[in-house]
Amino acid sequence: MWIWHAFFGLVGSLNDINVLNMSPLLDDMYNGTAPDSSFQVAEISYRNEYYLVDEIYPELACFVKSMSCPNYHKRLKFKRAQERARKDVERAFRALKKR
Repeated sequence: MWIWHAFFGLVGSLNDINVLNMSPLLDDMYNGTAPDSSFQVAEISYRNEYYLVDEIYPELACFVKSMSCPNYHKRLKFKRAQERARKDVERAFRALKKR
């Protein structure tokens, strides 16, 4: 199990948006100094990484939200892949809490 980014700089319980706003995770992306994480999808090149999020997050290019009613096979396949990734993240947090 690998964790690529962790932010432990806050005391108390905060919601995801407040933690994200205080975390240095997106600062480099906002400043244009993020490392090149180039990848290509359907012959379209993307330079920066992206984050799988739910509906409460703001509309940013780096946030990919799940589709509520996917109407095409490819969109349904994407939604299922995103849900699997989300379950992996939840499993990692459960493992951390046990330690």
